[in-house]
Amino acid sequence: IAAFRATLEETKDATLLVHVVDATAPDRRERIRDVHDVLQAIGAGHVPRIEVFNKCDALAPGPIEAGAVWPRAEPGPGGRPARVLASAGTGAGMDLVIEAIRAHAGRSRVTRVARIPPSQGRLRDAMTLAHELGHGVHQVLAAPQGALLAPTPLTLSETASVFGEQLAFRRLLARERDPRRRRAILAGKVEDMLNTVIRQIAFCEFERRLHDARRGGELTADEIGELWLAVQGESLGPAVAFDDDYRSFWCYIPHFVHTPFYVYAYAFGDCLVNALYARYLEEQEGFEERFLDLLRAGGSRKHGELLAPFGLDATRPAFWATGLETVERLIDDLEALDA
Repeated sequence: IAAFRATLEETKDATLLVHVVDATAPDRRERIRDVHDVLQAIGAGHVPRIEVFNKCDALAPGPIEAGAVWPRAEPGPGGRPARVLASAGTGAGMDLVIEAIRAHAGRSRVTRVARIPPSQGRLRDAMTLAHELGHGVHQVLAAPQGALLAPTPLTLSETASVFGEQLAFRRLLARERDPRRRRAILAGKVEDMLNTVIRQIAFCEFERRLHDARRGGELTADEIGELWLAVQGESLGPAVAFDDDYRSFWCYIPHFVHTPFYVYAYAFGDCLVNALYARYLEEQEGFEERFLDLLRAGGSRKHGELLAPFGLDATRPAFWATGLETVERLIDDLEALDA
């Protein structure tokens, strides 16, 4: 417990805990008691909890604990489900699990409307707004999938947000006639793409090397700093020089601590959106509805299945080449303005 205390303590902030119990385990009562004791010890005993007795299909006919017939949900204090008897293997009772979670989540959900000034007149503000609105649209469209399937996998988590940026960028660029402002819009987009693809790939490479090195034992701050400088040097090349203070700049990336390996989703999402946008330019008829279907799916289907209607296959090098060629073309356009 001590080794994982920092991770376990995050449960104190949870809205609901789902405790999955192996119904076939002879010592299930002791295991439940152990979990209860741990939650009490870390200060999470107050968090509402649903006990899901799984593998009920593997039990001989007869009572479970106090004579419960399955599948069924049993209420706790306040009338909300506190225990569900089910089988993930057969699917029996899983609808009761989902309904139990909804019963708890629905009671604790609070709706608030936040009105945020969209921009202070800066291009980056407009791009940020388009990005975050994309996330909002994705979440709203996927919400009917339910609490378990609405969240998107990492491969698709940045699809709507980056696509929103792409649409906003194309609209601004098409309307701008002043050469200097067009240059600024293009330069900003190229910089964002380099940050989203090249820099995030470097971040992911840093994480891979860090975790590989950690297998051999704990790492000092200096060792982590050396890994960081090495990867950044390889990514940015000899044109950029780093001072010694930069060795600790990995600390300002919260994803490394809170959502390890999430950073690859940005690079994946940017190349994915570039490939999708290229397909949109080639074949606009029916694209909108297919794209909305992709967003509505949430996490219910894998990215390969969702990309198939667009004729895209992320396992093929051509898919990634299409995304990177978009960055290359924008750099060419920027250089042409300076010619």
